[in-house]
Amino acid sequence: MHSGLAAREHGFSLVELMVVVVIAGILASIAYPSYTAHLVRANRSAAQSLMLDAAARQERFLLDRRGYTDVLGAGGLNISLPQEVSTNYNIVLAVDNNATPPIYTIVATPLPGSRQINDGALTLTSQGTKLPAEKWQ
Repeated sequence: MHSGLAAREHGFSLVELMVVVVIAGILASIAYPSYTAHLVRANRSAAQSLMLDAAARQERFLLDRRGYTDVLGAGGLNISLPQEVSTNYNIVLAVDNNATPPIYTIVATPLPGSRQINDGALTLTSQGTKLPAEKWQ
């Protein structure tokens, strides 16, 4: 038998549920910008890694063929772009084999509509110059 007091139902009230939803929303609004910034840094890092690989391959190409190439794929450096690079950047090799010594510049330009668009272009030269310097640290 019950003691005369009505048994309290177990569960959450609407107010308690709304407090939890508000707290979850606040946490999400704090975490999302950090997550987005992390994705931008990860995509930038992938592009930089590809650019450094291309620079190393350019030096091997120079030794083999006495000049640099402006072809990233087959017949040139034989590099295929990973998805995190191809969906976010346009990679261009600019070569001047008439310069003494020959030179090249690799530029990764963010694609319109990608989350990298506000991050800016990345540049790597045959002299080892990395621009913008603060993005290469």
